[in-house]
Amino acid sequence: IQALKGIGQACGLEGSPESALKWIGSLKENYIMIFDNADVLSPAVLEGYFPPGMRGNILITSRNSAMMTLTLLRNSLEVIEMEEMEAIELLLKASCLESSTSNVQIEASKIVKTLFCLPLAIDQAGAYIASGATTMGDYLAKYSEHRKTLLSHSEFTGASKYNRTGITEEIFSYAALQKDGETSMSKLPLASSLLDRRLLALHEAGTWDNFIFREGIRILLSFSLIRRGPSDNVYAMHPLVHSWGRDRLTLSERENCCLMAYVTLACSLRWDAGQPYGFQRILVTHVRANTEYFKSEGNHDVVGYMDDAHAKFGKLLAEQGYLKEAEALVMKVLDQRIKILKVEDPDIVNGMANVAATYCNLGKYVEAEVLEIQVLNERNRILGVEHPHTILAMGNLGHTYRNLGKYKEAEKLETQVLDSRNRIFGEEHPDTILAMGNLAHTYKHLGKYKEAEKLQMQVLDARNKILGVEHPDTIIAMANVAATYCNLGKYAEAEVLEIQVLNERNRILGVEHPDTILAMGNLAFTY
Repeated sequence: IQALKGIGQACGLEGSPESALKWIGSLKENYIMIFDNADVLSPAVLEGYFPPGMRGNILITSRNSAMMTLTLLRNSLEVIEMEEMEAIELLLKASCLESSTSNVQIEASKIVKTLFCLPLAIDQAGAYIASGATTMGDYLAKYSEHRKTLLSHSEFTGASKYNRTGITEEIFSYAALQKDGETSMSKLPLASSLLDRRLLALHEAGTWDNFIFREGIRILLSFSLIRRGPSDNVYAMHPLVHSWGRDRLTLSERENCCLMAYVTLACSLRWDAGQPYGFQRILVTHVRANTEYFKSEGNHDVVGYMDDAHAKFGKLLAEQGYLKEAEALVMKVLDQRIKILKVEDPDIVNGMANVAATYCNLGKYVEAEVLEIQVLNERNRILGVEHPHTILAMGNLGHTYRNLGKYKEAEKLETQVLDSRNRIFGEEHPDTILAMGNLAHTYKHLGKYKEAEKLQMQVLDARNKILGVEHPDTIIAMANVAATYCNLGKYAEAEVLEIQVLNERNRILGVEHPDTILAMGNLAFTY
């Protein structure tokens, strides 16, 4: 408005914004009008400052993605992140340094990666270095210790010489956002106790009306505090926004938000196997990040112990390959259950089984064996020999025996498991097919290739029938039969199957996938 008044006065008009707009619209020549950092106004309000007529050009820079509605989509450009080399160049310019040595380049690369190539943060970091307050090599140590202060410092305007008041104020326009959207601001602390990058909308289940959630998301999107992710209901938050969201909270508020995020994540996990792998893969990153935030300045656990949540997270971490972290959690669950519950409580036995499974994944088979024998004995005594949980415990111990080289003991248990599952579930049940494969594997270790061949053929036939020829489990079954054919000297039969395995893995996984390369090696061995 002040700029328009200035134009009006300079041109001898009455000095009102309206008179200036009318004069600009009457120009016969082409003109360009720039609205820089148009973040707070809505598109409708901003449009009120457009001159009449069609002759001029208007350039708008804004963090508010809704501004794209003022023009055609092809006329809009979203700038997300700088490339690393561009960011290094900006940092060197802002810090008044030249990349004369490789050490400068290396340190600059570390800084821009830490600042996630955000131009304003890099610009300000360079200005701080140029002031003599630190060196390129020491900046990250200072940033780690004084991040909040450095990102909000008002003295350092950077190489751009832009009129900044500090990176946090410039990025977030917090006062305006708080005024316009109390509901949306309430989401930021909780989101800041999760992962830097991805936020997941809660599932629309039951009677919950997500209107308030959607409205909050809309406001956060309009200020570019978050942006839409690669798929529906996935949102991305810039890491510096994430850090700022935590830094503005008191210690007590951070602890409360950690606890809320922890409970929310626990409620998002189900015990059954019905959740998509992709969802759990995203969720585990939030769980790990939130676990890190548990530690307060006094280095104590904010959350304390929650049996159901700890057990769920231990299972999730183990399934996603974070085995050392899983071990710590499942051990904690078992220790707490032993303290709280009676000795024969099924939850203690289940806790033992979870610890044993994690030991197996870590290759600690001796420790796993001790626990699995206890689990099997307890389930035999409490549940009976034919209970599914008892049979599962038998199978787990058989698997551990095989890994310890105790093949005769493994054979005995796995034969019992297969007989029980055949009788209770039937031949085509997934658990029965799995038991067949396990016993066949043990037969091979014992040199019983004919017995292994017979079982593996049954597994392959069942997988083909139930899952189809292109399913990964069917292809694995095919490879297992081929390997047994080789052990039996049936190289022609092995060749036929191994060609099929290689072709399928080439097509589905690609030529450079480890399983494809393994199939290639197996076929070469047969040749």
